[in-house]
Amino acid sequence: MRGKENKMLLPFLNREETPDINTLNGMNTYRAETRERYETLPTNELELMVRSYESRGFVTRLLTSSKVSLEYEVACEMLKQRELKEVSKE
Repeated sequence: MRGKENKMLLPFLNREETPDINTLNGMNTYRAETRERYETLPTNELELMVRSYESRGFVTRLLTSSKVSLEYEVACEMLKQRELKEVSKE
């Protein structure tokens, strides 16, 4: 179960084919693909992913992996967007 849990919480660990993020085009492509994957996730799963990144210390070591950084940034951006939508509905 632990391995399955890690795959769900930290999707970047399972990337087999990803764009070359050392180029601006590749980075933008990867960000768009990540955003597309995360759009279908419920808010509670996004929050869990962000907490998982933070608790594992990835946030303090973002420069060690640009993919981790991009996935974390996208998850945070999507959470903020959802919070703004909720506030605007009220």
